[in-house]
Amino acid sequence: MVVMIVAGVVFLSVMDGFGLLRRHTMRVAERITGNSRFYEGYCRLEELATGSDSVREGRGGCVVFWRGGEATAMMTLKDSMLVCEYRQLTDTLMYNVESIQAARDTILVAFSAGPAISFAAAPSVQTTVVRKISEYEKQYEYD
Repeated sequence: MVVMIVAGVVFLSVMDGFGLLRRHTMRVAERITGNSRFYEGYCRLEELATGSDSVREGRGGCVVFWRGGEATAMMTLKDSMLVCEYRQLTDTLMYNVESIQAARDTILVAFSAGPAISFAAAPSVQTTVVRKISEYEKQYEYD
């Protein structure tokens, strides 16, 4: 009888240990998934910024990405989520966002917990070449 009671206590202890291990594994998996979602949103936002000639703040606090004189994407902050409308699709890029700002072709994304990150727009090679040619032409006077 004593052996059966001790075996039952050991069995329950082992099963409880497995339950603790399973819960810990689930927490670690959720943390890894959350970090990969953040990294995925970061990469998408960086791709949008570097693929744009300029970034300007639009009406209603949205941020508009411009490429070749056309608005290519629009980013808004909705309920602490950074939502992007790009090519007729809507996607949530990041969570827990406190504010977004656009100034001088740079986007600043501030989070409710943690540091802010910034992204700079990169003008296309064609735009850069045209700008340099214009600067050289200003040196000469044409009639």
